Amino acid sequence: NHARSLRFLRRLRLPTGLLLAGLLAIGASAAPLGIGDPMPRIAGQDQHEKPLAVDASTRHVLVSFDMGTGKRANAWLSDQGAAYLPDHRAIFIANIHGMPGIGRMFALPKMRRYAHRILLADEEGLLDDIPREEKKVTVLTLADDGTIAAISFWDPASDQSPFTDD
Repeated sequence: NHARSLRFLRRLRLPTGLLLAGLLAIGASAAPLGIGDPMPRIAGQDQHEKPLAVDASTRHVLVSFDMGTGKRANAWLSDQGAAYLPDHRAIFIANIHGMPGIGRMFALPKMRRYAHRILLADEEGLLDDIPREEKKVTVLTLADDGTIAAISFWDPASDQSPFTDD
C-alpha cells in the first residue's frame, strides 16, 4: 500500500506543480498599481452615454468601487459645481460592473442629474489593478508622462477635498 501511495503522489507532482505555478502567475499579475507605474488606459462612456477617457491631459483619477462611497462622492462633487473636476484636470470613475439590471434602472437616471461627468466602469477586471481602501475613493495623481506620481484615499464624508492643492 505504501508503494502504491508513493506512485500516486509522484503522478500528482507534475499537475500540482503546474497548478502552483499557475496560481503564482495569477497572484503576480494581481498586484496593485504603485508609484511610477504607467496609468492604464481607461475609457468608456459617461452617465450621458458620451465617450470619456483618462488621457494625456488628466492629472487626477478618482475611483469609487462601491455604491455607498460613490453616492457620497457624487454628492460632494455635485456641491462643488460642474467645473470642479475639469478645473483640476480630474476624472471620476464609478465601478458599475456587477450592478444588477434593476439597480441600473434606478442608479443611472440619478447619475444623469449630476452636473459633473462620471466615467462608468462596466468591464470585468477594468479596475482590478487600482489600489483601494474600504469606503474610500482612490485618488491617483498622474505625472506629465502618464505615470502614477501619488496615491491617496479620500473619504467623501470628511468634507475635505480629494486634491492636495485645494
